Amino acid sequence: MKRILFYLVFLVVLTSCDDFLEVGFNTSELDTELVFENDNTALAALEGIYHELQSSGFASGNIQSVTFLGNVLADDAIDYNNTNDRYDFYTNSLRADNSTNYNIWSSAYKQLYNTNVLLEGIKENVDLSEATKNRIKGEAKFLRAFIYYYLVHLYDGVPLVLTTDYHINQNLACASTSEAHTQIQKDLEEALIYLPEDYVYSNNEHIRPTKYAAHTLLARLALWNEEYTQAVNYASKVIDSGKYSLTELDDVFKANSSESIWQLVPVMPNTGANEGNLFILQNNPNALNNRSSQSLTKDFLSIWEANDFRYQNWIAIYTEGNDDYYYPYKYKFKVKGGSEEYSMVLRLAELYLIRAEGYAKNGNPELALNDLNSIRNRAGLANRMITEVTDIEQTVLDERRRELFSEWGHRWLDLRRFGKSDEVLGQKKPTWQPHAKLLPIPEQDILRNPFLTQNSGY
Repeated sequence: MKRILFYLVFLVVLTSCDDFLEVGFNTSELDTELVFENDNTALAALEGIYHELQSSGFASGNIQSVTFLGNVLADDAIDYNNTNDRYDFYTNSLRADNSTNYNIWSSAYKQLYNTNVLLEGIKENVDLSEATKNRIKGEAKFLRAFIYYYLVHLYDGVPLVLTTDYHINQNLACASTSEAHTQIQKDLEEALIYLPEDYVYSNNEHIRPTKYAAHTLLARLALWNEEYTQAVNYASKVIDSGKYSLTELDDVFKANSSESIWQLVPVMPNTGANEGNLFILQNNPNALNNRSSQSLTKDFLSIWEANDFRYQNWIAIYTEGNDDYYYPYKYKFKVKGGSEEYSMVLRLAELYLIRAEGYAKNGNPELALNDLNSIRNRAGLANRMITEVTDIEQTVLDERRRELFSEWGHRWLDLRRFGKSDEVLGQKKPTWQPHAKLLPIPEQDILRNPFLTQNSGY
């Protein structure tokens, strides 16, 4: 019965927001009555947003996700499938009419609409308990901030849709990066008021955001804003909480691992994380209609020290004839392999890397190296000494590449944040152009809304 209720409410919310950014659509009185009839229906609608994140778009862990596309946008992976428009991400030759790019954009805005439906629906509602309203405030504002975090760093200036009123939404101009960052910060700070410290809403499973997930996003945001002391402070709140620990490499991506701060549970029962299905090669990535069409680049494979356990545990080889194809093996199971793994969104190792970067940027290389060594030690490597390091910021960037590869487009976004996209990708990618650091705003929306401004070069 609970699952039937969830799908019913989820369907109502989704079907009332199609293309809302372009043409607009108000939730009807009937929709509002159904979604906010009682605590159960309202929470089912909230659950629907997590379902949609896993089902499509940038957060899905499938072929349209920032995890998959970020690999080939940057310098970590080759895409062998040159018969569809995802290949344009690999060659950095996107056009504004690229359908995959449109799906990333449109699915994100549909998800944003759903958060706005919830936030507006709980105002002055007398049918819901205060506990439910507070939970929705915390999670919906966190989710809105999370979605905007990726939109603004993939596209730069984007419309800030903060209402369900289509009269407002259909004429929105692109907000500046600074304005978007301000809104993300505001949502996260407000979410912190309501988010719990522990996983009380999910039976102790790490599948709903807590205060520490919000601290993690705030730490990330502080790096983008060059507020390095703030980045250190937010990261330390998570590291020093004692609630998370670096675990064995083969256990990191398991459901509810001690390192996981926030994970997304697979949509279908008794299935594994999408990323396993996405990356694990069971045949040649050149094969026709092969879902797993990526392999890791020689450049990426060259950055590892001997005896790094991450190379041994997180990279695997598929061999066909005389050809070896190396692929990400952080997730050990295809989707049908059971529910032992969840999709990792935020994990503790990233906080050590964020704090190391903050220390490095603030001129504290010794403290930065201490945090980097925590990551290295888990990988079976000896401490690096300060006398061995000539460029601590580059050392941080290199360690981020090794630790966070094939996760959430970190490498792609890191190169941009460090200001190294042109320097690095210009040498490695024959078709690289500086404007490719940003994705194009979809042509469909540019044509519908004259107030939107296309990114340069598209």
